[in-house]
Amino acid sequence: MSNKRSLFYKLRRKLQVLAYNMTSPIFMTKIYYRICLGKKLNLENPQTFNEKLNWLKIYEWPNNDLVIKCSDKYLVREYLKEKNMEKYLNELYGVYNDPEEIDFEKFPNEFVLKCNHGCGYNIICDNKNNIKIDKVKKQLKKWLKEDFGKFNAEAHYNKINHKIICEKFLGNEITDYKFY
Repeated sequence: MSNKRSLFYKLRRKLQVLAYNMTSPIFMTKIYYRICLGKKLNLENPQTFNEKLNWLKIYEWPNNDLVIKCSDKYLVREYLKEKNMEKYLNELYGVYNDPEEIDFEKFPNEFVLKCNHGCGYNIICDNKNNIKIDKVKKQLKKWLKEDFGKFNAEAHYNKINHKIICEKFLGNEITDYKFY
């Protein structure tokens, strides 16, 4: 990411959190909807799939324990085990509350570090000899402090206890499935 683009991204994220703190998830969702889709969001009588998802995001998901659990990249593993679906889980190398707890020597040459409380919080290591541990720890500490729910007015993420997980690196050619 270029310095100019990185600066804009950081500024946008700070402004999103500021706006969220000063307004409400409903207001911010309506703004995001207008910016992304170019039309007014109908929450009173949602008709489209996107409108219905946004209604759920605001009114149902923030107080739904199952949604919160399944949004958490670590706790969703418990849910899958309860449903006898653990065979679909990626191998877990460790779970940490703080980057200083991580013993990088214990990991294989390839691994992925993730924060459990949002998306985009991933560090992919395809060669352990090439990572800069201090830089990785600094990035993880920064992510652990962020409230991902405030970036896109997704309040269910606000209720996740922040952790770092380390999983097996699956390679570059993976298929990602989304279920609704």
